[in-house]
Amino acid sequence: MRGIAERGVAVLLGIRDGVPTAVVALEAAKREWYDIAGAVLRESLTDTELTAPTVSRGGIAVTSSGKPRRRVMWTALCEGTPSGDAVAL
Repeated sequence: MRGIAERGVAVLLGIRDGVPTAVVALEAAKREWYDIAGAVLRESLTDTELTAPTVSRGGIAVTSSGKPRRRVMWTALCEGTPSGDAVAL
């Protein structure tokens, strides 16, 4: 995403509680990153709940090659595992 550190973001898409949902995990995010992420996602996604949970540095699960482990993070989100507040985008 424009202006956001490439290794510090993961976007998850799925159906949560029957609602199409996009989740943007931003590690150690600057406030303006939330605005950028929301604007980019709203360009492509309509009728989708957009949210961004606060994630500390190292909070995005990755494979040994550095790719985001989206399924692991989505499962944790649906189970309520991530701690911290979420920002509505």
